[in-house]
Amino acid sequence: MRQALIVVCGICAVALASGCGSGEGGGTIKAAGKVTVKGQPMADLVVTFTPETGRPAAGETDGSGQFTLSTFRANDGAVPGAHKVSITEKTSESNPMPGTLEYAAWAQKPPKFDSKYSDPNKSGLTATVKAGEDNTKFNFDLK
Repeated sequence: MRQALIVVCGICAVALASGCGSGEGGGTIKAAGKVTVKGQPMADLVVTFTPETGRPAAGETDGSGQFTLSTFRANDGAVPGAHKVSITEKTSESNPMPGTLEYAAWAQKPPKFDSKYSDPNKSGLTATVKAGEDNTKFNFDLK
């Protein structure tokens, strides 16, 4: 009985180490794109692809507006299928503290784009990640 328990535990350990059954690391497809605001590339935005089922993928835009999605590890892509897309401004640890004069000036800055884009159910943005296709041209121009 003890040997059977050891064998079962060993099999479980190997399965967990390989990711069997967890979905992590497997089944993602490289996906990337570009975000512009009124035609201009925008840095420091977070693009999130939310699938109907499965784990969301996210990526941050660089100075040219380019992003690459990550789901389980850096730049591994997104799960295949239909996604609702949301785009938000990256929060910064250097944002001023509420209640300070710096915060008042910072908080009065107009938003870079319509806040509806931050909600995947209101943004109107969608994407479909498909195996065997070029999934590196998901381009979004925000108003």
